[in-house]
Amino acid sequence: MVEMADTLPSVRSLELADNLIGSLPARAFQCVPEVRTIDLSYNNISYIHPDAFLGLTQVDQLLLEGNNLNHLGSPEVGRIILSREVSLLSLKDSNIQVLEPGFVEGLGDRSSLKLSRNPMLHFPEEVFGDVLRSLTVSDIPERTGIDFYYNFIECDCDFLWLAKDRWLIVHVYGGFCAPRSDDWKDWVGLYSVDADELEKNCSAINTPEPPGPLRF
Repeated sequence: MVEMADTLPSVRSLELADNLIGSLPARAFQCVPEVRTIDLSYNNISYIHPDAFLGLTQVDQLLLEGNNLNHLGSPEVGRIILSREVSLLSLKDSNIQVLEPGFVEGLGDRSSLKLSRNPMLHFPEEVFGDVLRSLTVSDIPERTGIDFYYNFIECDCDFLWLAKDRWLIVHVYGGFCAPRSDDWKDWVGLYSVDADELEKNCSAINTPEPPGPLRF
């Protein structure tokens, strides 16, 4: 990505969609310190330096949809670290199958994280727990949280933590339990998962084998 030498504090919106940007280096946007919206959609971004957004004091919307960010949060792909809370982070259509813990910093109360149309398989607490709790601090529910439309995950024991938390789960919009079927009547929405039944199944799976006979 080409860096500009001059600072342009008056720029409020930076439109870089549909280019061939492959990575974001450290301080990639130091020339536009007061930018509010950055649109990097539909490039070929596969690496984000943890300091890529360092120095941005006003950014409120970051659009990264349509890139190649599988395993975001790993050293190979990098992390998204923002110095202020944004209202919107979009990672739709980004070929994300797995997110690593700590993949993002800079989301807060009433932020929206868009993850629709990614081939994600799981929804583990170690990845999404702190993120989702930080998005839903307010007592007044608003349409903030995680957009998860057109994702089909395995509603297994990794999903139990969310199925049991009726406050958090209403802030996950869309999403279905795998396996996907061509008949929409076979789809089970994440909000419709029977938490009690799932907990029974997980308890049965995690029950240790009975001990053998005692030896004297």
